[in-house]
This record gives sequence, structure tokens and C-alpha cells, in this order.
Amino acid sequence: MPMRLLFYIFELCRERLKNTSKKDMRNKNFKLPAVVSMIIYNGKNQWTASRNFKDILCSNELFGENVIDFR
Repeated sequence: MPMRLLFYIFELCRERLKNTSKKDMRNKNFKLPAVVSMIIYNGKNQWTASRNFKDILCSNELFGENVIDFR
């Protein structure tokens, strides 16, 4: 699920860039949208998948806060 969320976030940003003029992108005030993800789980069993993106990355502890993470 964390990987799927990363893909969704990436696609939202990519779509925004695709639909923004180059002139607007060069503006120093241009920013990509903040994406707040929510997952609703209604299964009978307890959620067991990782909740943090960095937890699915190999050796993430080597890079501390420099690793992309979201929960």
C-alpha cells in the first residue's frame, strides 16, 4: 500500500506539471499541491501492512531524515 500511495502522489504531481505552462512553472512561487492520503480499511482482520513508506525501503536507517517517508 505505501508503494501504491507513492505512485498516486507522483501521478497527481505529474498531471499538475503536464497541465501547467512552462512560464508558470518558472515562476518562483510555483508549487506542487500538497497531497494528504487517507486509507480506510474495513477488513475483519487487523491491518498488518506497513504504515510508513520508509519501512519498505532497504537500509533506510542509513539515511535518517533524508529518506522520503509518509504515513
